[in-house]
Amino acid sequence: MVSEDYRLGRSVGQFIQIADALIKKHVRLIAVKKSTKINGKQNIQTKRMITMFGLFAEIERDSIAELTKLRLAPARKNGKIVGRPKDSGKSKLDDF
Repeated sequence: MVSEDYRLGRSVGQFIQIADALIKKHVRLIAVKKSTKINGKQNIQTKRMITMFGLFAEIERDSIAELTKLRLAPARKNGKIVGRPKDSGKSKLDDF
């Protein structure tokens, strides 16, 4: 179970590999936000669905990345430091 289908892989190929490995083990795949369900059976319909979902996932990931870059560009242009803060060497989990 994943929140969104694009979280399963970064590309169509990776998505297909992971989904195929799950199906070979007869595992059902569910993407919660879009109610995407793959039944865990190996047939032509499932292969089509996996390929389609993989393609949509890759396009969605690319769109998110492009939109993020476009929205951060003005901030960078104004001298604002964007992104994850530099690692201070200490983790929040060090005490545990």
